Amino acid sequence: MLHLIQSISNLNIHILIRVSLFTLFCLWNAVCSSEILLTTSEEEPLQFIVIGDWGMQGSRQQHQVAAQMERLAAREAIDFIISTGDNFYPSGVKSSVDPLWKTTFEDVYSGPYLKQIPWYIVLGNHDYLGEIHAQIEYGREHDNWILENNYYEKKFSLAKNSVAQFLLLDSSVFIKAYHARPDLYRHIGSQDPASQIKWLREKLDETDAVWRITVGHHPLYSSGSHGGSKELQTALAELFDKHHVDVYFAGHDHHLEHIKRIGPTHYFISGGGGARIRQVGTGEHTLFSASSLGFAHVVLDKHCMRVRFINETGKELYRTAIPAKLTIECE
Repeated sequence: MLHLIQSISNLNIHILIRVSLFTLFCLWNAVCSSEILLTTSEEEPLQFIVIGDWGMQGSRQQHQVAAQMERLAAREAIDFIISTGDNFYPSGVKSSVDPLWKTTFEDVYSGPYLKQIPWYIVLGNHDYLGEIHAQIEYGREHDNWILENNYYEKKFSLAKNSVAQFLLLDSSVFIKAYHARPDLYRHIGSQDPASQIKWLREKLDETDAVWRITVGHHPLYSSGSHGGSKELQTALAELFDKHHVDVYFAGHDHHLEHIKRIGPTHYFISGGGGARIRQVGTGEHTLFSASSLGFAHVVLDKHCMRVRFINETGKELYRTAIPAKLTIECE
């Protein structure tokens, strides 16, 4: 019993240290822009969860996935969570005090470990049916919800001065069908796709990061019911190739998938956060796909990115290892 109490105390101390580091670097979201956050050591890689399409108002499926996230966070030092969008079904939130914040987010990811972990957010098409600025405003009042703008950059320091660059994108602004429905997507018209592409190109040009990781809601390529987006392929694929973007994480299709086409970029779909699961096939470049609830667990160091999909029962469905540039082996 004494050993158990000591173990729990050590875990709690570890969480407090992580939270204190995060708080020191980011006292509030407005200050925390693209500066380098969280330094890791050779023995302690960066770890994060990627989950999308989860905002189901506290449904049973959403709680099942959240329970497995809590179990993982109790075992592993999870530094942050990335949301690939559709944070609130069916129509986003109305304000920063909308009751959906409690039923969909605060009361679901409320375990002692999860509630300490910051979320980095991207917007989905369902979020655009509400007030997207309310999600930004909520982040100004709550340190664990980070959405500085509809697109933004974060950098994390790995061992020996290696940096991982995260570029969190707003993919909805590239979808022409949304611009054609200003009655539904009222804020789409105020967003300029060309400005976002210019920003993305500048951010990729100026960095020598060992990892270049991008996140959006809509997938460029998918074997699921929505399929890939031609607009995003036109806007992003060549840019990703030119700048050797390592990974693009997306959601939108409600399944789990890993796609690797010719070129440097691995495409992951993590859309199993709680919404109704849809059927998925396998395309020519599909390495794995599953019609399943779940999320991605990513472990990152200067040499290797390890990604695995975990379902709502805690079962590992798939794992892969991606070597960093100039790294020969990654297991």
